[in-house]
Amino acid sequence: MHPEQMDRLYQQPGFYWGTEPNRLAHRLLESLPSVQGKTVVDLGCGEGRDAVYFAKKGLNVIAVDLSQAGLEKAKQWAETEGVALTTVRADLLSHRMDTKVDAVYSIGVLHYLPPRMRPDTFAHYKAMTHSGGIPHRHAVNVMMARKI
Repeated sequence: MHPEQMDRLYQQPGFYWGTEPNRLAHRLLESLPSVQGKTVVDLGCGEGRDAVYFAKKGLNVIAVDLSQAGLEKAKQWAETEGVALTTVRADLLSHRMDTKVDAVYSIGVLHYLPPRMRPDTFAHYKAMTHSGGIPHRHAVNVMMARKI
């Protein structure tokens, strides 16, 4: 989807993707021995359903999305919940993290990376992830074509 389409969706009242965190967000937190001082990046955070959940659980969160409207909604929601997010407006095709994190999290966007870009992009995410600390440092859900 184009950023303008996402902005239109996110500018509507309510939350397009809902407010319940994805099951993978719960599973990532269950795998953490402690969240104190840990940072997660949510790539393609949309309106922040998982980013806000992580912040409410005590993680430092960097929320990245192409949609400014989605980021604004996520930041407002976080403020309402009494937590903070660092938001970054970026296209994942060209975005490079400048801060090391403890976990990379993404739901439903990394499959948009062209296959030729994936090795370098994933190597970058790995290089920008602290070693140790979190047993399962990456939680990613992608869509795949399936023949029936």
